[in-house]
Amino acid sequence: MSGWIKTHRKMLQSSVFKNPELFKTWMWCLMKATHKPHKQMVGMIEVELKEGQFIFGRKQAALELNLNESKIYRFIKSLEKQTKVELKPNNKFTIVTIVNWGVYQDTENENEQQMNNKRTTNEQQMNTNKNVKNVKNEKNDKTIYRRVQHLNLSQDDFEWLNNLYNRSDIDDVLDQMENFAGLKKYKSAKLTANNWLKKRNAIKGNNKIVSINSL
Repeated sequence: MSGWIKTHRKMLQSSVFKNPELFKTWMWCLMKATHKPHKQMVGMIEVELKEGQFIFGRKQAALELNLNESKIYRFIKSLEKQTKVELKPNNKFTIVTIVNWGVYQDTENENEQQMNNKRTTNEQQMNTNKNVKNVKNEKNDKTIYRRVQHLNLSQDDFEWLNNLYNRSDIDDVLDQMENFAGLKKYKSAKLTANNWLKKRNAIKGNNKIVSINSL
């Protein structure tokens, strides 16, 4: 048997709650009741049960509740007098119907709770994925010295260039690359910067000045 039942805190003020064994019997009734219509065999008899109903037999109830049969019978009759259950007996068994069964099985709230739980789970997963992505981006940012338009110059590539050229010259060339409209056709920040720096140094060596478009 699976499923759940819903109770309200006002149960604490009820006369049923004040009697532990009666309260135990009442909770047992709620949990025995079927949450959807079905057919059940009792001996050779097929019984059709509706929502909130169950087959009651004193002997089986005594075993499950660990109470004697006479006490269970008194408790069931007490619940009937309090209009918590309706009894339909025959010479074989009794069909117990929980009065206002829908109060203890609020399907609309159940579905809403399931949707809320699913929404919360999805939000937590999205936040987790976002955090992982941010960590990866932070890690990648630490390996990039500078972005120049669509090109990235890694820290390792910068160190390689810095072994050949002054940092100020490298940064100056990167600035020129950033402002160069034709940079889209270049695929490597390292190789492009290296070629421009070579030409820059060659021009300095020859004491010549050329425009950036000639690079």
